[in-house]
Amino acid sequence: MASTVTSESGGGRQAPQSVCNGQPRQRGLKKGHIMGQKVLVIGSGAREHAIAHALLRGDSVSEVTVASGNPGMELDGIRTTQINESNHAAFISFMQHNQYDWAFVGPEVPLIEGLVDDFAAAGIKAFGPNKAAAQIEGSKDFAKQLMARHNIPTAQYRTFDNLEDSVAYVREHGAPIVVKADGLAAGKGVTVAMDVDTAITALDDIFIDHRFGKAGAKVVIEDFLEGQEFSLMSFVRGTEFWPMPISQDHKRAYDNDEGPNTGGMGAYSPVPQIGQDVIDTAIDTIVRPTVEAMAAEGTPFTGILYAGLIATADGPKVIEFNARFGDPETEVVLPKLTSDFGAAISAILDGGTPAFTWDSDNATLGVVLASNGYPVNVIKGAKNPLHPRRRRLPRLLRRRLQQRPRPRRLLRTRPPHRNHRPRPQVRPRQGLRNHRQAGHGGNVLPPRHRCQSAEVSCAAHLLRCGTLEVPSYVVAVPRLASAPHMPRHFRRLKKPCMACL
Repeated sequence: MASTVTSESGGGRQAPQSVCNGQPRQRGLKKGHIMGQKVLVIGSGAREHAIAHALLRGDSVSEVTVASGNPGMELDGIRTTQINESNHAAFISFMQHNQYDWAFVGPEVPLIEGLVDDFAAAGIKAFGPNKAAAQIEGSKDFAKQLMARHNIPTAQYRTFDNLEDSVAYVREHGAPIVVKADGLAAGKGVTVAMDVDTAITALDDIFIDHRFGKAGAKVVIEDFLEGQEFSLMSFVRGTEFWPMPISQDHKRAYDNDEGPNTGGMGAYSPVPQIGQDVIDTAIDTIVRPTVEAMAAEGTPFTGILYAGLIATADGPKVIEFNARFGDPETEVVLPKLTSDFGAAISAILDGGTPAFTWDSDNATLGVVLASNGYPVNVIKGAKNPLHPRRRRLPRLLRRRLQQRPRPRRLLRTRPPHRNHRPRPQVRPRQGLRNHRQAGHGGNVLPPRHRCQSAEVSCAAHLLRCGTLEVPSYVVAVPRLASAPHMPRHFRRLKKPCMACL
């Protein structure tokens, strides 16, 4: 677990630093930042990285710890601590002994297990729904029944708890049809079957092979809906809610939607093919009735309500509800937030009125890097080809790649010596081998092509070689290089770096 020290910043104010492996590392705080709240974020993935990064961008939060987090978070000044998500007592003890102000629960499993309830019993503020309200994601049958009782538009459905009846219904109904495991399946329990055989195979996986364990004790079989899907997430407190910009994620593992469903392979925001009239209709006919229905039935919702919607010819309809931030949608929505994220969540927890402002002028894009075999036969522990230590490069070159970029001298202070012979020009695509053939020898690149030169740095090299500290969820796309949330180094890219070719 990283420790915390303080150092003097501008104006005599204190700015926190993280210490990782004995080396101090500056947190991602602005100069003159005043110490604010301490927040614990529960989770370990890119979604929690985006949440923690958004919290640190505001002035109200000075320290964020993610449990259990991942090593990439420490580059952004985010502390991590190793606590199992199912160990509720350890979370409570950690927050009490370290004087954290409130917690943000990211994943769905701790919510379904009642972590927010345990926090409340211990007198700790936590942002997220309690166990009863989280059933809107924990059971698709629960959500379907709620929508049926309150006339919330969704696909027609039937629920089954055995193979024989479900297969008989599929044969009678025909295809296309959608088969869903009732419980939590990490986004992989949905099969969109375009033929009857595919639907029956999905039912066999659930009831015979028990692919999803207890999550497959029941299945929900619903009609196929055709249209553009989009995600509408909202901050909710009881009957009050504050919608976020919409996004669209892509769940198929392979190109052209040929692979199986996953938790999401990427997302972008905004969604130009979804008009504002469709969004307004979804808010009035889906989001508002849902939060009011849950409050009326004694399960008021506080937290993030994720509505997975589809724009059909009959208007927007619900595909599914989640009780937390979507992943990967969070990675493209939260970077658009321009207001203080921590102050807004604190206001919701304290009964105040939060303020949210969003960047509506720029687009955001996120792409997921997955292990081979994902999502069926995942190969764990594989070497990362983008890591500089995994590339087969000379040791001296690796050391140079890992150095920080140095400013290039733009003006020559004195003329060159009369015997100076300029080195032959080497094109970047010729690589190191041709550089040696040009007569330079060794493993040292020409100065104008070294990674230290900001003029020739490229986004791919900055990510691969570690010459720039950026959030792991930020994707360097040249078309989006002008977006304000991108680091400045990404905005002045000129040509590719030879080391990356």
